[in-house]
Amino acid sequence: MGIDIAKDTHVAQATNFRGIVLSKRHLSFSYTIEGFEKLMQWVEGIGQKNCLKGLVIGMEPTERYGFNLANWLSTKGISMVMVNPATTKRNKENRDNCQSKNDPKDALVIADVINRGFYYEYSRQAVVFQRLRTIMSDRDYWVTNSVRLQNRIIRWIDFHFPEYFSVFKDWTCKCSMATLREFIFIMRIIDLNSCAVVNHGRWPSDG
Repeated sequence: MGIDIAKDTHVAQATNFRGIVLSKRHLSFSYTIEGFEKLMQWVEGIGQKNCLKGLVIGMEPTERYGFNLANWLSTKGISMVMVNPATTKRNKENRDNCQSKNDPKDALVIADVINRGFYYEYSRQAVVFQRLRTIMSDRDYWVTNSVRLQNRIIRWIDFHFPEYFSVFKDWTCKCSMATLREFIFIMRIIDLNSCAVVNHGRWPSDG
């Protein structure tokens, strides 16, 4: 069985080991416990109707949307596998000689990929490792965005103050940050001499 994972509604398709579709219509089910139970009822119905003894369910590793379902199915003793999205993409034409994309077809392609043995076993991680993985992912996200933001700031400094880095080698130092806050536009500093720049913005008690 192949499952195409989405944010709100998943789609499942079932085939036998020969690749013959076992259901007249695909199953759409919600990303809720009720939806998961609906999937199990559908699976059991197909198994009884076709006298099937074994079941392998596969999906693409789509982070939070797929792993909750995979964990839930694993607790039911169902064999869970993961397939590489690149593999399913390359196998889209096997069914209808077309690279068209829709959820039922994607689920069917995933089932075909499993039939050919192009998958890897899913192993449920301990909660502590799942949390660590989430933390690492969040850290990578914020580090990437921090670097992107710093590059944008440097770009605007180079644009408005070409000589800035001849004065401050590190624009993030305290003196540089204070200067940028005080002289956010070049017209605020262009007519000032060095003494005026140093004393600009000081409180009267500072002398």
